[in-house]
Amino acid sequence: MGNTSLLAACFVTYALAYAGMTALCLAMEKHYVQAMRGADLPAGRKKCLKVMGWSLLALGILSSIHGWNPTIGIVVWSGFVSVAAISVVLVLSYFPTQVVQIGASTLVMGLLSLLALMLG
Repeated sequence: MGNTSLLAACFVTYALAYAGMTALCLAMEKHYVQAMRGADLPAGRKKCLKVMGWSLLALGILSSIHGWNPTIGIVVWSGFVSVAAISVVLVLSYFPTQVVQIGASTLVMGLLSLLALMLG
């Protein structure tokens, strides 16, 4: 696989991991209140965020496996998930109201890039 495809796989894996970790972060009452300036977390939204977060993390495995073979891809994916989790924690600590905007933009970029990676 070429360097361009490998770089694209890295970007997609990180973007989906970041968006997934953001969704899982917002599924927690404490972090949701912090990011939404005191708004309560409805039970339906909590479940939706959890499902979306785990689905995005699982989707990130596809790009990782596409970039590397399955055994190395899963190891690389776990590294990107760890880095994404640390990134979300830092953004939530310093810019709590920006967590949703950054997470949403990485979600859109990650899904569009995944589509381009799989088609091209």
